[in-house]
Amino acid sequence: MKGTLALFLACAIAALSSCTGNSVQDNGTKITLGAMSSLDYLPFAVACDKGIYDSLGVNVEITKFFSANDRDAALQAGSIDGTVIDLTGAVMQQAGGVDLKIIMKNNGSFSLVATDESGIKTPADLAGKKTAVSRNTVIEYSTDLMAASAGVSPDDIDKVEINKIPLRLEMLRAKKIDACILPEPFVSMAARDGCMEAENTENLGISVTATVITGKALKEKAEELRLLVKGYSLAVEYMRTHPADEWSDIIVKGAGVPQELLHKVALPIYETAKLPAEKDIASTIKWLKSKSLIPEKYDTAALCDSSFTTAGK
Repeated sequence: MKGTLALFLACAIAALSSCTGNSVQDNGTKITLGAMSSLDYLPFAVACDKGIYDSLGVNVEITKFFSANDRDAALQAGSIDGTVIDLTGAVMQQAGGVDLKIIMKNNGSFSLVATDESGIKTPADLAGKKTAVSRNTVIEYSTDLMAASAGVSPDDIDKVEINKIPLRLEMLRAKKIDACILPEPFVSMAARDGCMEAENTENLGISVTATVITGKALKEKAEELRLLVKGYSLAVEYMRTHPADEWSDIIVKGAGVPQELLHKVALPIYETAKLPAEKDIASTIKWLKSKSLIPEKYDTAALCDSSFTTAGK
């Protein structure tokens, strides 16, 4: 493993963002939130680092995961109250009987990144190319949608299963694969080594991530969750109104972005808290049903809880 990636992993594993509001600390109540190594959870980290959650009186702990399986296991075991997750994962878990609801969308994108020797300039070039995916996840979903947007059948792509993001990046760097889907900061790390971005979900108008909360936490920590969402929105406003130099160190500490890539990473356009758009949920449901990953009778009526985004405005 290359030195920079090893450093990235060490930083990110160590970066468990925690912030404590005095009024909530007194009664021992806190919100434990999971997140993968991407930038979609950054406003949560900013709210922790800049004392926004402290000022609201809520104790928030963010736990980082490098495997969706580990994240999902922690959610199902009740080790965390909720997590930032892709819509495909949220729907599959709820359809499978996990008691959870989406309380807000998150802003983040996934990019199709290819080696300089692959000949892949756009998704139209994916046919027959060795492309790494994590099966039945947002990674394969994004791959399929990008291919379809360019008139390429997903069945014509040579899909190779590589679940963990760091390994996917290493395989791309070593040119063992032609392309793969990555989030930032891995996109910028790949670009530094000569790989190129061929497309991303934001360009296609696709939103793919959200925050889910367990049914138990919804019942027992409603007020803390309202403050969690409110703090997220306040952090977005902070990021909009303060120079990036005042909070960009959080990208290094919290998201593990190498310092030398700090000003090259493309940040999402962060929005204050709101629910996912119906079109994004509908697209997710359609794809999952096409792969028989959820029942045909699955109904989205109980998927989202709008009370927190309303209260958090």
